[in-house]
Amino acid sequence: MAKFVTGEQGDPVAERARRAGSRSAVSERPGSPGGTKLFEPAPARVRRRTDDLLNEVLHGSQPTEVRCEAAFALAALGRSSREVVRSLASTLEDRDETVRRSAALALGRTRDGSAAEPLLDALENSPELWEESAAALSQLHYTPAIPRLREMVRSAADSRTRRGAIRALAALSASAERLRVEDLFPLREGDNDARCLPL
Repeated sequence: MAKFVTGEQGDPVAERARRAGSRSAVSERPGSPGGTKLFEPAPARVRRRTDDLLNEVLHGSQPTEVRCEAAFALAALGRSSREVVRSLASTLEDRDETVRRSAALALGRTRDGSAAEPLLDALENSPELWEESAAALSQLHYTPAIPRLREMVRSAADSRTRRGAIRALAALSASAERLRVEDLFPLREGDNDARCLPL
């Protein structure tokens, strides 16, 4: 009659079987030694080369749509990287307005609080970026920006800056479950600043 391993404490055969089973389970787990590494992160040097290439495209002479794509890709690959934030922030002064808009939106996708300051500067000094700056600030969930946004609402010279500050302020001040900034102000590009039209 076959003898089964019962797993009783002190049984060396059971102990070896238990250890073998544990090793097998670990080896089959994705990303573990000996397992299938389908989602293994790229080595740092590979990511660095990719970041360098995207920065080259972003700040180079490629077509507008290609440079915009590079901005969003940098935000996706280098989330919370201060270098990425600096690169995108410098693009807020690019000669191409479409690239500037993409850089502002991409800064919001970094989820890095250090992106708030350049976005606040853009909202205040580049009113044409008011919608993108407001949307990006809303994504950051960076509440230390609230006092400066309040000041913009009170005293900004350009009405677009005041509108953008109100949008971002509403999103940062309200619970994400109760309020979305897009629901408050559903404007489309080309709407007159003096009107607030529903979709």
